[in-house]
Amino acid sequence: MSRYFFRLRPTTNLMISNHRHPEYSFFHQTKKCQFSILTLLKTLTNPLTLLLENLDKPKKTIQEIKVQALETYEKFNHPSTHAFNKTPNFVGREKEKIVIEEILSNNFKWIVVSGAERVGKTALLREILSDDKYNVIHFDLRVPGFANLHSFVTEFSYRIETFLLRFSEDQQIDKEHAKVLEDQAIGIKRFRLEGPESYEKKNQNHGQHKESCRNELTKLLEKFHASLLKYHSLKLKKDKIHKQIPVIFIDEAHKLRNLINDDEALQILFDAMVVFTTQDKLCQVIHSTSDNFYERFLTKSNLSNHIKFLVIGDLNYSNISHIFYQDLLPSVPKEFRENLVRMEDDLCKIFGGSIVDWQNFVQDYKISCGNLTIDDFEPLYRVKNQFVTLFLGSEIPINSIKLISLFQRIVSTPLHCIGYHYACNEFTQYIIDKLIEERILKYKLVDEIGEIVHNEVERPYVMPSSMMTLHVMKLMIQGKQDKKDKNWKLDDFEPLYRVKNQFVTLFLGSEIPINSIKLISLFQRIVSTPLHCIGYHYACNEFTQYIIDKLIEERILKYKLVDEIGEIVHNEVERPYVMPSSMMTLHVMKLMIQGKQDKKDKNWKRN
Repeated sequence: MSRYFFRLRPTTNLMISNHRHPEYSFFHQTKKCQFSILTLLKTLTNPLTLLLENLDKPKKTIQEIKVQALETYEKFNHPSTHAFNKTPNFVGREKEKIVIEEILSNNFKWIVVSGAERVGKTALLREILSDDKYNVIHFDLRVPGFANLHSFVTEFSYRIETFLLRFSEDQQIDKEHAKVLEDQAIGIKRFRLEGPESYEKKNQNHGQHKESCRNELTKLLEKFHASLLKYHSLKLKKDKIHKQIPVIFIDEAHKLRNLINDDEALQILFDAMVVFTTQDKLCQVIHSTSDNFYERFLTKSNLSNHIKFLVIGDLNYSNISHIFYQDLLPSVPKEFRENLVRMEDDLCKIFGGSIVDWQNFVQDYKISCGNLTIDDFEPLYRVKNQFVTLFLGSEIPINSIKLISLFQRIVSTPLHCIGYHYACNEFTQYIIDKLIEERILKYKLVDEIGEIVHNEVERPYVMPSSMMTLHVMKLMIQGKQDKKDKNWKLDDFEPLYRVKNQFVTLFLGSEIPINSIKLISLFQRIVSTPLHCIGYHYACNEFTQYIIDKLIEERILKYKLVDEIGEIVHNEVERPYVMPSSMMTLHVMKLMIQGKQDKKDKNWKRN
């Protein structure tokens, strides 16, 4: 037995432990010896399993082989293509194209292109950047492909890799120089596999992972910087004149901050973009945004001095007229065209140059078989509803008199704009910023391309977000002056902020602070109309929004902004409107009204 222990002595410290610690019993020594024998047998019988269980390196190797194999397969089946195609049926924007192309061709700049949603920013930039003289790294943050800093670094490195491979395929560059760019792309790929996609980085804890991601981002930007320097140092073929222009284009760039969710990493990225553009003249950077405050965010980051800000507005009248007569009107059946042509001037006043509103109206006009009017147009209802519900449901400390005076001040100016700082001084910055956030107003520091605003207008300034918004402002002002349109008098909605804390049981078990007389008068008002419906804002004015919304929540009433398919509701009905949720509910309303009128039960109550 002692010889057996002696043979195991090199693999265990049993003998040493026994001499130094006499209290160890022979039983403990035998137990450890048995464990060592089992481990040895397991290693001899199945060495590969034990090796994979205890070592990280094979796991890492297998993981990286899988990633490389998958990438090779995807690259073979889905080769990289140009970032853009030209926008179909693109019309107008001649001034904007000239200005942007001039900036891109003369010098390397960081450009921020801003404008309202659906104004055509992306379509314009696609039209320009689809030219073969540009090589584009494109991020559309509406479908970003990443949701944190780690995935952004991975995605960015992959796009840089394909970007460099497109450069190597450029016919303007010699094959020898193209091989240099291929090597740069391989270097980026190696960085990605050994860095953000490596096995160790994916298994770090949160604190280490965040710091590591920033470090990987700085390394990636450094490698990209070196690749751009290498590209600009390469010589062209003898018969070629210009190289492709590198462009980094981020669409809806204001979303980048929330997606990365790391201000330090974002500042590292922005600082690198300054180096790429104004400092080292290596590439163009374009950010497109619909956020009115993106310029203010960049200013706070101390970047505005390095950026060229451009604003895209609506199409001009000649472009809209061309699209209307050449594209939209021919799609309308001949028997409905005459009425649509008569509405052209009114459409111009309300829609302005918003091509999306024109297209949507013509489409709805065709669906309605020529019965649609401007007042029935759904987006117009939504804008009207936005004005009222903003102050009914939000916490903006402003009364209707102040609101109307703000709108009057805007509408009365020749260009329908007032200074931002003046507006903040008169109505507080919180209110003005809230109106901008809700897209009722828009904030502008510079003029739109081709627009001329007189010098006496204070910069920055605010103005209605669209021609449709301006139209609704005028309706509200007119309704206030004539005292005819009570639905647009926000003074009538002031009591909504002082809802009484009285709770009385309603017949379906909910608690609504209203007496039976008021309730019956509401039902009488609904039942007496031909279509059994009343305007939502009128009902809120008479019975408070809380009560009406509670009735809707309890499925006693239903809320409608647009008509049902095939349903025709007369124009005099205010939109949105409320009506009984079903024919059975309408029947019960009639029974309640009849019971109250007959006074059969003198003690009649809602219970």
